[in-house]
Amino acid sequence: MSINSNIIRITKTLSKEAAEVLYQAFRDYPLHQAFIPDDTERKMKSRHFLDFFIRYAITYGEAYATSSKLEGVGLWIP
Repeated sequence: MSINSNIIRITKTLSKEAAEVLYQAFRDYPLHQAFIPDDTERKMKSRHFLDFFIRYAITYGEAYATSSKLEGVGLWIP
């Protein structure tokens, strides 16, 4: 098993960029579309919600990215 040494902890300065990564990953998720059917509104609201969620994970849990390029984001909240 190899360990990826590029993994970084997400900080508040990266939260908006990380929110964009999560938005792109889940923008076509059916439940996401059901809650906010309008594409423009979903894009705006989702980014704000995800930014809040990431900041919450930074403060009360864990927030990591696969590298400084933020190809992938993982959040853990107890």
